[in-house]
Amino acid sequence: MAEPMITCPTCKTEIKLTESLASPLIEATRQKYEEQIRQVRSDLGAREAALRDQQAAIEKERDSIDDEVTRKVTSEIERVSAEERRKARAVVSSDLVQKEQQIAELQEVLDERIRSWRRHRPLKPTLSVNRENWMMPNVRWN
Repeated sequence: MAEPMITCPTCKTEIKLTESLASPLIEATRQKYEEQIRQVRSDLGAREAALRDQQAAIEKERDSIDDEVTRKVTSEIERVSAEERRKARAVVSSDLVQKEQQIAELQEVLDERIRSWRRHRPLKPTLSVNRENWMMPNVRWN
């Protein structure tokens, strides 16, 4: 097996990397990459925390908007309901006044017809029997 070799940057000589020479380089490289990994993980954790906070804020805002919409819809329903009740009462009141007028007109017609009938009806004698003198009937003209 061939041992790894490195080239010196100044003199361009190739040097065999033995375990004793490579160990400090490998350890330094490992620490460098582990530090980079820790930094990346820390950054990712911070981003995740920021995203969770942002998502919680969005949920809170959404709930707030839902509550506001519910309040406005409920308010509008109550307003429309009150308006429709007012309109229905006005219609019923108008109908009631109209029916009362019709009843009054019909009552006038009925009263007039009764008066007319009383004026023009033929007079008929009414017989009533006097209890004391049952032989002598009392005649009354209506």
